[in-house]
Amino acid sequence: MRILGMTLWPEKLSDEQYVEQTRKRLQKLGRWRYFIALISLVTIILIVFLIFQGIHLLGNIADMGRTTRQGAPNPARQIVYAIYYLAVVIGGFAGFVFGNTVSHIAFILFAYRKDKLLVECWDALSDAEKSRLRQRSS
Repeated sequence: MRILGMTLWPEKLSDEQYVEQTRKRLQKLGRWRYFIALISLVTIILIVFLIFQGIHLLGNIADMGRTTRQGAPNPARQIVYAIYYLAVVIGGFAGFVFGNTVSHIAFILFAYRKDKLLVECWDALSDAEKSRLRQRSS
């Protein structure tokens, strides 16, 4: 069954198809995995920076009444803005992005070796062993 061109359930793959799919993914990921890990690390640093920025903004609320200029929002509105800003930063970034980024870093650095070993072991098997595995899996 397809909805919007996507299947609801993954198709059943044979062992050869799975290994070939893994081989292609390794070729694509091999060139980009350190770059993706670096970008993810920068994202984590940015999240931490934004959280500290929001905490700093909330810490300076007491001084807002003295520093407001003509035409600036009144201190009560600035408090609302600061709390809204902190809620968005902590809720949106720290929850979803932080967890997702950490899981991506772990996948990129550790699943690469597992998939590489899978492809190497499959290539090392003889044709007789491959056919025996095909019969067992079907």
